Amino acid sequence: MQKWTFDNYNEDNFIDDYNRLYHRLSSERKRKVDEAKTNQHKAEELMAGSLLEEMLYEEIGGHINLEYDYSDRGKPFLVGSDLYFSLSHTRNVVACAVANQMVGIDVERRGRYNELVVKRYFTEQEYELLIDDDEIRMDIIFTVLWTAKEAVAKCVDIPVAEVCKKYDMSHLFDELFLGADVMKQELEVIDWDNKKHRIVIQSEIYDDFAISVATEVL
Repeated sequence: MQKWTFDNYNEDNFIDDYNRLYHRLSSERKRKVDEAKTNQHKAEELMAGSLLEEMLYEEIGGHINLEYDYSDRGKPFLVGSDLYFSLSHTRNVVACAVANQMVGIDVERRGRYNELVVKRYFTEQEYELLIDDDEIRMDIIFTVLWTAKEAVAKCVDIPVAEVCKKYDMSHLFDELFLGADVMKQELEVIDWDNKKHRIVIQSEIYDDFAISVATEVL
């Protein structure tokens, strides 16, 4: 089982829903909201937590007390459950994935192509995709590749720097160039314990943001 979704929200209307959503959250997700420094970050944490726990309750089958803990490298997990989850948020968009296997999700607003980042973190094959006179196309490819790298790092619980040049994700775009709406690629990824994982990446492009989900193949 693997489910993921995203939600757009209007920060101007955030105050109207704040109390209602806040009081539904677990103590850990409330702490995340309370510790956020700005109203924008509070809104992101509130909406991300609400989306996550709505999906968890749906899978668990009831409103039980949700308890979270963290791996040695900071990845959150649900105590006493076989469910995996991942969260991501950017300006006014939150995304969440819940699965029975390792999963990672990342959402990013479409960013401007950054050659310094590409040369440092992208493979040669990925760099070749970005050699284009169309700036919008370059921005889209750049954003998709970055979300894919972040999603894989979250899925396997390794730093994104370990993913960047080590794993080429240029084949995500093979089907896109043929007119497909969804991009997919499978990788074999090695975690910090030297264990191999088969990971499927799925990426989608929306008007001004991209989402990538990485899921372990069992």
